[in-house]
Amino acid sequence: MDTTDAPATEAEGVEETEPRAVEQRLRADLKRNPPTVTLRCRERNGAPIEITATLQPPPFSASFALGIDDGETDNKALALGRMAAALYLCWPSNIKWPCRPRPRPWRPRERIEEYGLNILDALVEAGAPPAELFELTLLAYRYAQATTMTEEEVAAAEGFTAAPEGG
Repeated sequence: MDTTDAPATEAEGVEETEPRAVEQRLRADLKRNPPTVTLRCRERNGAPIEITATLQPPPFSASFALGIDDGETDNKALALGRMAAALYLCWPSNIKWPCRPRPRPWRPRERIEEYGLNILDALVEAGAPPAELFELTLLAYRYAQATTMTEEEVAAAEGFTAAPEGG
């Protein structure tokens, strides 16, 4: 697609294509429209199971752990671990998890990647198709990132105090 004749700004009625603007727009879209995902695997008795859920923001502490770049992003297994952790951490607690036993809660001192790899292994063992898992976990990871406060949002909130009640 050729965009050389397009005006440079969104204010002029044309979509902005700067990477940061695209990222901000995607974040806003994900925040407004949480993704709905379907996990397919097998029950312990071998019966197929398919569970659909609308993702929810991960716990506050986990959202930051999912986004910490400790320099190991070239390690694909660790990246998959983060993505799988995001899927479970964004999974609604009132919706059945497709394989048993349900993963235990994440502990803040625990490496998020290792936690996620255990979840990923359990899903694959339960018959979840790896290609589908990759897509679902990537979507969950992107959603978790979209719902995490950015440095700009944190800076904007610094110094904010609520008005005193009753006064």
